[in-house]
Amino acid sequence: MDIKPGLEFAAQHELTKREIEIILLFMEGDRTLDEAATALNSLKTSLYNTILRLKIKGLIELKDKKEKGVVVYGFKMPPSQE
Repeated sequence: MDIKPGLEFAAQHELTKREIEIILLFMEGDRTLDEAATALNSLKTSLYNTILRLKIKGLIELKDKKEKGVVVYGFKMPPSQE
């Protein structure tokens, strides 16, 4: 059976459905926590916890810190594992 690349990526990094939704949002562009929470219609605390898990997995990274401690996150393409 041939697995599509996106499903293979998700299986390789053991991503949940929620983590996939968040990664897809950050693939579109860098966002702050507030912007992501609004786009996903989610609570900031639960979204922040999921972003932390994705940072540990190396899939989301801190891109920039704006004024007043506002943090911008973005998708980080993992190195190919050949």
